[in-house]
Amino acid sequence: MDNRKIVFTSYNSEKFERIELLDLHDLVILQDNNVKWLEIATLDDIDLVNRIVKKFNIHPLVLEDILSIDHIPKVEDYQDYLFLIVEGMNLNDNGELEVEQFAQMIFFMP
Repeated sequence: MDNRKIVFTSYNSEKFERIELLDLHDLVILQDNNVKWLEIATLDDIDLVNRIVKKFNIHPLVLEDILSIDHIPKVEDYQDYLFLIVEGMNLNDNGELEVEQFAQMIFFMP
């Protein structure tokens, strides 16, 4: 993903579009039937994180969970979205098992 922090993906059975964004202000979400995926590659930019929280009306406790690196996996149902913390595992180049934590939000949009 080179030096960009935000990747927006939109797709349906006929079309796939992936856009790398320099800033959240460049994001335009159309009201259509496409599946949409917003990937934030880093949480080091606190200004970006705060703008995402504001733009998507994310609950403060969800933000706290996202920023916590040692959280147990869970699913929470909020009014407009599901919030998930999951763990993924893979083998590194040395054959050692690595565990990564991912925070995901699934939004319900009209």
